[in-house]
Amino acid sequence: MDIDEEKIFIPEVVKIGGQDERREAVRPDKVKLGCAISGVSYLLMTALGAIIYIWTIVVAYHAAGFFAAVLSLIFPVFAQIFWGIQLWVDTGTIMNPYCLTLLGYLLAAVLVRAGIILFQNNIKQFSK
Repeated sequence: MDIDEEKIFIPEVVKIGGQDERREAVRPDKVKLGCAISGVSYLLMTALGAIIYIWTIVVAYHAAGFFAAVLSLIFPVFAQIFWGIQLWVDTGTIMNPYCLTLLGYLLAAVLVRAGIILFQNNIKQFSK
């Protein structure tokens, strides 16, 4: 046996009488999928967040002036909701670019959470 080579034996812990009730193996494909979904969605969410933040300030400035732009700068989430609804009412449809970008951001946030849940559920099976 070489000095650099070590063999480690880890016994499997099994409950008495529970020989047939073995846990499922970790599904590495689902773990990878969960990480990929949440990772790509998080990058998309970060990019859209920056774009929406600047776009909201521009919309507020053009629609209501400097004071509205400053308020949008200070309270971005409330301003995005307000201007999204305002543009929806003004255009008569939610299918305008600003509202669609807000919906894309919301979808990316949902996908981030779904990827995290998919990852966590498969890791929890392994750690039991």
